[in-house]
Amino acid sequence: MVYAVTVYKVRAADVCAFKHAFGKSGKWQTLHRDLPGYVHSDLMVHADFPTVFLLLEFWQSARDVDMAQQRTEVRAFSASLRTIAVSHLSLGTFSFRARTDLNDFCALYQDFPIRVADLK
Repeated sequence: MVYAVTVYKVRAADVCAFKHAFGKSGKWQTLHRDLPGYVHSDLMVHADFPTVFLLLEFWQSARDVDMAQQRTEVRAFSASLRTIAVSHLSLGTFSFRARTDLNDFCALYQDFPIRVADLK
């Protein structure tokens, strides 16, 4: 499982249009919902800067992300964002381990709160 992460800066006058494009009935969801490996996406707005957005796309694999980005309709949508986004930065594709793989790692920190309490 991976997340593809992108940051967008949008013109203030275009915030509503940008949010609509990524909303449940927006073009983004229409394009992605049936793509192989696509799971979900979240569009988050910065707490202090309402024209800055973080897009988190959840995919089955990095290969699925690459394949989706090569699709003509996805590329056309991305190009259309240039009319409302001042800038964007792809931070890349991030992978994480399945929860079952983290069990051993997390066990190391089981008594972490106790250690913090011992520092007082």
